[in-house]
Amino acid sequence: MLNEPVPPDNRYRLPERIGCLHILLMTQAVPGAPLSRLEEWSSLHPQLYWVYRGDVHPLGRRVTTGDPRLIAWLLLEGSVEVRARTGRWRAGRGEWMFPPSHGRTQHFSPGAQILSLSFRVDWPGGRSLYDTTAGRVARAADYPRLERTAVALCRAVERRFPDSSNRLFLESGTLDAHWEIGRLFLDWLRAHADAMARLGVPAWRPHAPDERLGRALLAIEQHPLHRPFRERDLAATAGVSVPHLHRLFSRHAGATPRARYEERRHQTATMLLAQSDRPLKAIASDLGFSSPAHFSRWFRAKSGCAPSDYRGRGASAGTERRPG
Repeated sequence: MLNEPVPPDNRYRLPERIGCLHILLMTQAVPGAPLSRLEEWSSLHPQLYWVYRGDVHPLGRRVTTGDPRLIAWLLLEGSVEVRARTGRWRAGRGEWMFPPSHGRTQHFSPGAQILSLSFRVDWPGGRSLYDTTAGRVARAADYPRLERTAVALCRAVERRFPDSSNRLFLESGTLDAHWEIGRLFLDWLRAHADAMARLGVPAWRPHAPDERLGRALLAIEQHPLHRPFRERDLAATAGVSVPHLHRLFSRHAGATPRARYEERRHQTATMLLAQSDRPLKAIASDLGFSSPAHFSRWFRAKSGCAPSDYRGRGASAGTERRPG
């Protein structure tokens, strides 16, 4: 897609563009991380889901969530307390909170206001660059670049997409919007990496058993979900035949290429159902299904329930639509 001519006003879903920031990361060192070839760092897959500032959404003020994405909150007013199996953390006005992922309970005080970012920085295969099993709290005054770059990113998103809320990853934008938001997001990621290093959170780097497998896994992570997925195209990207590709995945990944892709597709489906009010027809289109009925059959086979039931069950259980 990047080799195709792009008219100046052509609009793409932002994940197709911002998800390609790994190209920019080739020229940047990750603070606190071990030295590696730039080619290895270029395998990182960053993704910005949202950035906003203001009141905490009512559904996110007091909630238990298993959201695996990375979250950063700057408390502008009020306070927040987070509990997880690994500990308990509290942040007040003028402090950053980096809560643990994969299971936490968060409680914001009445009237709390935040600057919130939801994002990911993953290696091929889905492993995060950082260990987020424990939370971290830091004084904003000690990390001025972190706040400065977050505010610049938020202003750009507010100007480009004033109604995006937590749906930035579903917005369509021009190539110019991609470059602006992508550059500002990268600036913030560098400040975030420096903060993680100073807070003692190491950057994790995998030891890829085979470079061809690494290329294939990265291609799966970057493949636009609304477009057809073909294993022969994936094999060509990896530089192997389809049978050889299957042998690589069987030996090192424990799953077929199609299964890895379907896992990513299912994770996105559950996130959209639980954390957005996007119509089922639109979600089906986002994920490349020919009809809502086709999507419903596939989702029921994966989850054991219909998409509408999954969404209703999540809402009744207090699942947040915008966790902060």
